[in-house]
Amino acid sequence: MISIIINPVAGGATPAQARARAELARAALERHGEPGEVSVTTQPGHAGEMAAAAVARGDRLVVSWGGDGTVNEVASSLVGTRTVLGLVPSGSGNGLARELRIAQAPAAALREAISAAPRRIDAGRMAERWFFSVAGIGFDAHVAAAFERDGSPRRGLSTYLRLTAKALWSYEPACYAIDGGASCPAFLVTAANSAQFGNGIRIAPE
Repeated sequence: MISIIINPVAGGATPAQARARAELARAALERHGEPGEVSVTTQPGHAGEMAAAAVARGDRLVVSWGGDGTVNEVASSLVGTRTVLGLVPSGSGNGLARELRIAQAPAAALREAISAAPRRIDAGRMAERWFFSVAGIGFDAHVAAAFERDGSPRRGLSTYLRLTAKALWSYEPACYAIDGGASCPAFLVTAANSAQFGNGIRIAPE
């Protein structure tokens, strides 16, 4: 059994685009002859609940169709289980999908998710939450929070750049304790499980 979980607003999608995503997902399952279920999220946290339900019923694969936030919700419910994570990137940055070289075209990404051999990746934990790409404290987290609060319908790189430029004028670096030592002041502290934040913006190139 395969579960495909779709965030209908990821990447600023319209209702028509969201319906098209669901239709494409159902068509992919039918084409591969795989039993499955296509679900659409309705609120923050819903993707994680759906993924947990998929694990409970023994699904072999859960496909996260959305951005890095949706991936985080879904993947957090899969850690330590035998259920595999698949990705269809459609968010603003798609950092993890880019690092894993997942196809950007939805049809190709679905095909890869359904038929590819699983591979292991690391997962990290910060403040009682799992992360799979990068976890940040400081300026990057400040901008990410502003991005979530922003009411603009534009959800891509241009919005990040606008909010980053605005935050640079008012952000005040803080002090952090790292491995028993102090870092004062630090502009940002990033735990990087991959090389980039998203959109090819690399924080840890090596």
